[in-house]
Amino acid sequence: MSATTPILRSTAVIAAAILLQLATSIPTNAQEGPPKVSDQIKRIIALGAGEWAGNATLTTGEQTLRFPLTMSNKPISGGWGLMSTVRGTIPGMGTYNETDMFGYDAGRDALHMFSITSFGETHDHSGKWINDKRMEFRYEGVADGGAPMMEEIVAEFTTPRELSISSTVMIGGATAAVFKAVFKKK
Repeated sequence: MSATTPILRSTAVIAAAILLQLATSIPTNAQEGPPKVSDQIKRIIALGAGEWAGNATLTTGEQTLRFPLTMSNKPISGGWGLMSTVRGTIPGMGTYNETDMFGYDAGRDALHMFSITSFGETHDHSGKWINDKRMEFRYEGVADGGAPMMEEIVAEFTTPRELSISSTVMIGGATAAVFKAVFKKK
């Protein structure tokens, strides 16, 4: 047995996995032509793409911290999604970075906001447009200590150039943190 045999086997397994993924990701409506980008994502991109700056508050218990944030949003995946990069420095907590990817799940008729933060949080929020300016998202999971956790996010374009975001995190049924921000488009 040559030393390259395990490498060749690994390469063959990876190639087979890629082919299987491609074969199972072909749209079921292939005979109807290419799928159309959801109006839900088109609306997020039309309203949200660009550079934003704002001020935020984070309340935990009796303490409220105030800090500036920037947000850079751009279309991804050929217009099928939006990526949002948020940056700021939270007093006493340090640098904060968050990346959110917005997409639409046609099978469930739901928006998704997949978030990764520099505080070690990774959540897949599910939501929808409530009206032509407001989206609501929800995540249910388990906090670090094992208690049930739920996060509700409301994002509303109060004007075409202003975005208001609020997030409430509940752990074990009690409010653990409330985040609020108002961004203005640059």
